[in-house]
Amino acid sequence: IIDEGIDFTKNFVILRGESRDNTILFFPKHMNEIQGTRTTKNDTPFITFFEGEHRGIENLSLILRDEQKGTGYWQDPDCVKECALHWYYSGETMIEMKNEQNSWMRDIYIKNANHAIKIVGVGTTQISIINVVLDQFINRKVGSDGDGHMGVKVGDGATHVLVHNIWITGTWAHDLAIMGTKYSVFSRIKGENVELDHHARNYDGSNLYTEVDTGYGGRGYGGAINNQDETYWGIKGIREATYLPPESRSTFVGIHTSEPTSIGADWHHETIEPDSLSPMNIWTAQMGYRNKYVPDDETLTLPPPLPWVRRLLPTEDAYTRDLSNFTNYGYNLNMVTSSGQYNAYTR
Repeated sequence: IIDEGIDFTKNFVILRGESRDNTILFFPKHMNEIQGTRTTKNDTPFITFFEGEHRGIENLSLILRDEQKGTGYWQDPDCVKECALHWYYSGETMIEMKNEQNSWMRDIYIKNANHAIKIVGVGTTQISIINVVLDQFINRKVGSDGDGHMGVKVGDGATHVLVHNIWITGTWAHDLAIMGTKYSVFSRIKGENVELDHHARNYDGSNLYTEVDTGYGGRGYGGAINNQDETYWGIKGIREATYLPPESRSTFVGIHTSEPTSIGADWHHETIEPDSLSPMNIWTAQMGYRNKYVPDDETLTLPPPLPWVRRLLPTEDAYTRDLSNFTNYGYNLNMVTSSGQYNAYTR
């Protein structure tokens, strides 16, 4: 059980579990509860790698408590910027690498995060994120809204970042948030409805996206003005995708689209069905051709259920603090759950 933040201050260290599914770090509190603040937009990470090198985290499950987004949280009525609901979800940031070099995450399962992974900052380079599952409990989302805000954010000047073999369950406001990075690779990504979202930053470009299964698909690539000089190779989805305008100077080979092939001086749009494309993953093919390191193929799975744990998920007959009229799952320390047959008091 982890009830405070973890900051790495030494170089050449690894936080490593015995295995992903058998080494579980459980975070029962959100960061605003730990810090004693009421803010609902707390971006303080639980696990921080800052201005270091040769550090890693691997073979771990990192699990926040099961809680529906937004419970116990309030939106500032005076908010004038970043006021959308997804900024006010519980879950916060699980892992951040900032101004970090030659570091990695590998074989990681993250559950109930709102900002799961952030790789950010000028000077951040040579970072690898390999074999990661981002998951949510079944009652996480509210109405038609998504399961989280940002799944994997790479940007703010970070370069040479590898994001490989990622499974994103549910849908996020920004599944992949590409926000100012260059010379990075996004490889073997799959999800329910993935958006390759070039979001809210002046864009650097020269990144590769390959072997991406967007699921339902059709959500696009974010703002075209932030999306230039990119390479897309093997992008699948149920819904058809579209090409970016020629002005983006991007290369597309093997996306699911009915648009015709169009090749110009500084753009290349080659229409091939992704399942007919060979190689499907141009990054692993190039690395193998040059006898460089290629991660072993690993099929990502969800962890097995814990048979010795039984969780109560109150839905209708729940109240807090002496029959409060406000339904609140977990924000207050005391909760009463009741029905016609059972009563339970939890703290």
